[in-house]
Amino acid sequence: MSKTDYKGIDYGRGMSNVDGSTGIRFGVIQHDKVGQAWWEESEGNYREPACPKCEGEVVDLTDLGDECELRDEDDKLISSEEIDEWECAEHECADYACVNCRYVFGSESAISEEPYSHSYDKDGYACEQGHDDPDIFILKSPFYTWCQFCSPCAPGAGYITNWTEPGVGIKAFVFDSSWFEDNKAPYPVYWVENDSLVEV
Repeated sequence: MSKTDYKGIDYGRGMSNVDGSTGIRFGVIQHDKVGQAWWEESEGNYREPACPKCEGEVVDLTDLGDECELRDEDDKLISSEEIDEWECAEHECADYACVNCRYVFGSESAISEEPYSHSYDKDGYACEQGHDDPDIFILKSPFYTWCQFCSPCAPGAGYITNWTEPGVGIKAFVFDSSWFEDNKAPYPVYWVENDSLVEV
């Protein structure tokens, strides 16, 4: 545990990384400080299918049915025979087409294997972690703790493992103890609804 008597600096000036209805700050915690629960419970978010050549919008050929109504950038109808002449990705199904590149390819090329973020949106929580960001942002929770402000990279949010005594720091949303190994959070946990301490 990391208790501090220093509140820190609000680099967000009260306007960023804060819940407007409660005034509680978004909580930030590194994913390696949370138990395996984050990886088991969070869901990967994937981008919409895109062209592997130009990263532009694609047409889902499986939705077109028997009658091709694919149109080019000038809204001109493109015939099935013309599409048959387009370049095709080797060893892939004809799932998608890029009108701009005249390229036909499968879902393995159109959809990234890696999610761009992970999120959890259940049980009163709303949490998000970017693909290459080690920090989880807790945007909503039934629980909070008192802690320091984050550094300028998360202005206005609370770094929840640097917790303080009540009234010293700021309130920030947190995970409850069930998210951690041995059911023990690395900070005191309070209920948002009545400010009472959650007994472990």
